[in-house]
Amino acid sequence: MLFAVCCDRGSPGSTSTALALAAACGLPAVVVEADPYGGDLALRCRIGGHPLPPTPTVLALGAGRAGHRPQHEQRADAPHAQRRRHLDLRHEGAHQLNRLTRVVPGVLSAEQAATLAWPVVTTTLERQTIPVFADLGRIHAASPSMSLACAADALIVVCRGDMASVQHML
Repeated sequence: MLFAVCCDRGSPGSTSTALALAAACGLPAVVVEADPYGGDLALRCRIGGHPLPPTPTVLALGAGRAGHRPQHEQRADAPHAQRRRHLDLRHEGAHQLNRLTRVVPGVLSAEQAATLAWPVVTTTLERQTIPVFADLGRIHAASPSMSLACAADALIVVCRGDMASVQHML
């Protein structure tokens, strides 16, 4: 299942909500920071008191690296479609935060996200066998991550508790 967590402008909390939902689901899950305007998951999460290593990040998902099987795993006689696979974030391509939760940090700036192939990221996340909580950050109609929002099985909206914030989300 793909859950997209988003917020309106100026509302904090989509990253914290995605992390909390992944931790609370009681199953192996992955949080993917897919905020096209930059995020700070890599700076906030620590494993054993140490910051996350610089890779993997969401950039690898969007660079097409998630769709190719290493050469030594390919059968030469298999059709091309059978030789392709998608990254299994439960076992690779994500940092293990705890026993059940893995994380894929996002980009630190909007400039980095401009190079991301969002449809490739969307396809990779749709094909996961464990729950994926994609933190989309601020969302709007022209957001680069809109393909993720549209593909999600559920869209979880985080906003402040005032009428103006709710109206912005509508």
